[in-house]
Amino acid sequence: MSNKNQSESFSTHSISSKQIKDFVDFVNSASRIVISTHENPDADAYGSSCGLGLALRQIGKEVVFVNSSPLSEKIDFIPAAVEITNKIPSNFKVDAFIVCDCGALSRVGDSLFKEITAFSGKPILNIDHHISNDHFGSENIVIANASSTAELICALLSEAKFPISAQSATCLYAGILADSGSFRYSCIRPYTFEAAALCIAKGANPFEIAQKLFSNDSLQQVKLHAQAMLEMSLHISSQVALIVTTAKMIEDCGAEISDSEGLAEKGRDIEGVLVSVLMKEDQVLGESSESEQKLCSLWRVSLRSKTDKVDLSAIAQKFGGGGHKAAAAFRSKKSREELSTALLAELEIALGVL
Repeated sequence: MSNKNQSESFSTHSISSKQIKDFVDFVNSASRIVISTHENPDADAYGSSCGLGLALRQIGKEVVFVNSSPLSEKIDFIPAAVEITNKIPSNFKVDAFIVCDCGALSRVGDSLFKEITAFSGKPILNIDHHISNDHFGSENIVIANASSTAELICALLSEAKFPISAQSATCLYAGILADSGSFRYSCIRPYTFEAAALCIAKGANPFEIAQKLFSNDSLQQVKLHAQAMLEMSLHISSQVALIVTTAKMIEDCGAEISDSEGLAEKGRDIEGVLVSVLMKEDQVLGESSESEQKLCSLWRVSLRSKTDKVDLSAIAQKFGGGGHKAAAAFRSKKSREELSTALLAELEIALGVL
């Protein structure tokens, strides 16, 4: 095969020349930039935001990283993650915001949402790959067929000819590896591997990153996963796996709610299961009076699928969330019973059983 034919058969990223120009113009117009992502960030959220911020520092930008959630120990190996604060520093004169991997601005969390919206008139660049993204930014680069937001950042930095250090490459490779399911998910495309190769060429160590992401579980997490899988239930002719981690279960295992991550994928990978549901119980402060603050349950729900028959993003949106066709999430303050009943009813319709 000739080189010409090889290049014609090999696709590249889906970012338009206008979006690349908009990205460069946005960056060039700001000296001091706040970068954030969704609350309870995963590896792609950390990797894309930190990878971008480190690259922008190399071209002389002042960058601060802000997130409303505490740093997860599982992802604290990502360069710059330890810099993340939960509030915008009072002495930082903000020129612009960049929000990565976030389908709606409200997903940054209540407190940070109020902070960002208080800076009225400051431009916001929204970079994301969720199909449910509501284009909240003054500039939006949303590519739904990308494997990860980190993949998009790789393309933007490369096209803009911005430098990518080994630290930035480490961040971005971690995001790509995690959100692509170690290159197993249907979102994989040729550019996913191009971006990964670029990161490795720039100094990312794929073996070390994979070890940190997938071979570093705590004993508490292993116990929690074992308990949750023992109590898992199958529904809708065994096509749906329902996995629940209650606050008591998490406490009894000496674990944290973040240790529930990965359970949705375990349910999905069971033979015959088409959709997996993970319900994680979080304890948050509810309505308060001057004399009392009461804890209430907030269910954080993750949905995973291995069939094109179901659009999980559409289902999650019915509960106020969003995501991708094969992976989505939402939050709910309904009771466990009410929530699981309503969700299973939606899945039953989607699977065509009714």
